[in-house]
Amino acid sequence: MEQFERVANHYSSMKNINEPNRILYVRWLKECGKIKGKRALDAGCGGGYSSRKLAEKGAIVSGFDSSRRMIKLAREEERKMPMGIRYFLADASRLGKVGSFDLVTATFVICHAVTEKKLRLFFRNFAKNLKSGGRLVAIDCNPETPTTGYQKGSFISREWVDRPFGNCSRIRTFFHDAEGKRACSVINHYFSRKTTESALEDAGFSGIEWIDFSGVKPTNGDMATAVILKARLE
Repeated sequence: MEQFERVANHYSSMKNINEPNRILYVRWLKECGKIKGKRALDAGCGGGYSSRKLAEKGAIVSGFDSSRRMIKLAREEERKMPMGIRYFLADASRLGKVGSFDLVTATFVICHAVTEKKLRLFFRNFAKNLKSGGRLVAIDCNPETPTTGYQKGSFISREWVDRPFGNCSRIRTFFHDAEGKRACSVINHYFSRKTTESALEDAGFSGIEWIDFSGVKPTNGDMATAVILKARLE
């Protein structure tokens, strides 16, 4: 995606892009469970932060992203500190069968489905790469709190683009540098919990669970608009 090529251009100025969400990623890894020796597919891996976190827990990781620049950044990190992670270029909506995995992860990927059809393709393609009983553990935008203003210590802010608001409505996410200045932005798309759950069930998932961070302290605007989404392939 062209917008992620632009994010990659600013990546060096946002090296700590995931640090404000440290609590979020700690909880996400906990929800991934015991993954040592398990095969994990990290969808929308970006610069490889989430892939490396999975590898640190002992998973055998493959990561893909639709941005050439992001994959290049991820591979550069792998060369600096080899963890056995395989990175490749792919789009979640056109992903073929690339393996048989115990776990599929997706950090802020679902919100980039531009239509409900694309959303359903994402989940179907995740399912075709999971073993029976395999799990999806995602971090994404919380449909209950989709927008937020900038707060000190955060690296994002989000605002509506489209009115009225509904499924597929656009939300612009601004990425802020260490000084709080807007560095770049991407367009996300809103989907209700009902629509998301319907798409998951259509792809063969069950046991759907949402975990938000409304009661977690300390928190910030990033975590307030984030949610962990879990499901198991039947």
